[in-house]
Amino acid sequence: MTTLFSHATVLCMDEAGTVLQDGYVLVRGREIAYVGPIRPQERADREVNATGKVLMPGFVDAHTHLTMSLMRGYGGGHDLQTWLNDYIFPVEAKLDSRAVRAGTALSPWPKPSPTASPPCPICITSATILSPKS
Repeated sequence: MTTLFSHATVLCMDEAGTVLQDGYVLVRGREIAYVGPIRPQERADREVNATGKVLMPGFVDAHTHLTMSLMRGYGGGHDLQTWLNDYIFPVEAKLDSRAVRAGTALSPWPKPSPTASPPCPICITSATILSPKS
């Protein structure tokens, strides 16, 4: 299924801070197929008129604590600040890439692919429409 968002204020979230005032975003399945100031020629199954709306990449929280598996139970029984400052931060400062990979492998989910590359900030797989006033 394809969806075309038309006439949106599109925040591209790129390094240049590009904002398209009357932009188009074509979504094919779960992937963004086109972003630009000109209506794409491909016919969409559905069109959303986003006049007066802001279209921006979805927020993806990739913050994880997978490596913390290495320190499970270490320094337990202390208040948060003592635990972090006296136990966790000093150990984390000594972790190298091998230790990080081992801690990640011990974690239950998600398992990184050994060949995976970092996600591309342009290839966001979801989009959110918000009213500029919200």
